[in-house]
Amino acid sequence: MAKATRAKAAVTTARALAVRGDDEVDFLGSRAGSTPIGAPTVRAELASLRSRIESLVRHEGREAHEVGTALNTLYMRHADAVLGYDSFRRFLLAEFADDPRRAYEAMLVARAASLSLAAEKGARWVLRAFTWARLEGHGDLARAGDLALDLGDGVTIALRDASIRQIDEALGRRSMRTLDEPAGRKVQRARGRVTELLARDPEVAALAPTVYLDNGAVVVRTVARSPDDARALKRLYAAVWSTR
Repeated sequence: MAKATRAKAAVTTARALAVRGDDEVDFLGSRAGSTPIGAPTVRAELASLRSRIESLVRHEGREAHEVGTALNTLYMRHADAVLGYDSFRRFLLAEFADDPRRAYEAMLVARAASLSLAAEKGARWVLRAFTWARLEGHGDLARAGDLALDLGDGVTIALRDASIRQIDEALGRRSMRTLDEPAGRKVQRARGRVTELLARDPEVAALAPTVYLDNGAVVVRTVARSPDDARALKRLYAAVWSTR
């Protein structure tokens, strides 16, 4: 009887501790009536899940690099022209119609990182780290161990050792800092003009351009792979550097 009473008291206490916060997962509904799990079970389950996620990250990184390497080879060997497409962009849109962006991202992973780095850190990390590396003027992640990532308050960390969350936060701080400066206002206006252009010009929109600041200068980054893309680029550049 005493044992049952203690067990009931433990459940009551656990439920009292399981206070719902602001970060609840709304689509799972209320958990107010469920019995809290034991702490040892939670720790054991988390250890298993972390191991499985790490394995998944390594697998995805390796797969993305291998797929990207194959696609990059197809690009260099004119696969689009061989199959009758007038650009590699249209090749990707047609042949990977469900999600062509994933194919393009795989190409970036293979271009930016070695197979070993992609397998170690994962495709998502490579894409985030490559964004930072390009802002720092580097074309790939060959020097990822030497590049510094700004953690704020004068603290830096080697890019290779940074988490995806730390890279995202550093990118956010850099964006906010530059937007507070006169040059930042200039890039905001350029982005506004480009956004308007993308809405009415599908050929420019297909270039998926990005506009950002680099050392105080407005920079536009995209890739042109055909005469049609080159003409779209002219319209894009005119919007970026318009005096309007």
